[in-house]
Amino acid sequence: MSEDHPFAQYVRALGKGPNMWRDLDFNEAKDAMTMILRGEVEPLQLGAFLLLLRRKGETGAEFAGMAAAVREQFSVVKEPVAVDFDWPSYADRHRQQPWFVLAAILLADQGFKVLMHGIDGYHDGYAPTRPVLERLALHRQWI
Repeated sequence: MSEDHPFAQYVRALGKGPNMWRDLDFNEAKDAMTMILRGEVEPLQLGAFLLLLRRKGETGAEFAGMAAAVREQFSVVKEPVAVDFDWPSYADRHRQQPWFVLAAILLADQGFKVLMHGIDGYHDGYAPTRPVLERLALHRQWI
């Protein structure tokens, strides 16, 4: 009998069914995101995990844990990132125009450091953030 992949516990917690699933706590979410960022997760596991999160919506603890993992991984790869706003832009699939970029520009103009992250989204029907940032010549500020 083979052992479960270490990431399976997180998929299992979120996907046990309508009456048995549970939210992840801060440490579980941080560990799950760390595994994702390190490439330690199988593609099917990652897809299931993201779909389950999308279905239920992230809790504050889950989002904070995932953000902590991202910040920690940035400090491993490069110098620590000192930002004032950690701004996710993952709702691209809803075909909403990324007007929030204008708010981020206003914050940056006031001296705040904004770390914006999201999906590439270069598929039909998506309104991704990256092309807007490129068109506004903001890509030079990417980390």
